Amino acid sequence: MKLSKVIFEEINGSGIGDPKIDFDVKGISITYTDYGQYYGTYLYDEPKTANISWKEKIRFFDDAQEYIKKLTGFELPRRYETDILDKIVDALKKKGYAADYDDAMDVS
Repeated sequence: MKLSKVIFEEINGSGIGDPKIDFDVKGISITYTDYGQYYGTYLYDEPKTANISWKEKIRFFDDAQEYIKKLTGFELPRRYETDILDKIVDALKKKGYAADYDDAMDVS
């Protein structure tokens, strides 16, 4: 069993890609570092993703990959690929989510 799955189950009480979220997800934001590496998928309880605090963060790529694929049918790219991310965001918006992606600078 992958360590990320064990941690994810411990935190969320569920399996990979199926986090036990105790709120209605209305916004999803996918973030990469400025070097193009996956950083996290942020879930919001409001239908926007800017200027508000996220409610839940999916930190591990495999978990986010499965979660996004379950919602959209698309595979989340490990690296920052705008053509694929555009398709994912469009699919999420068609399902009623506020959605975006970025390649924010990681200062850590």
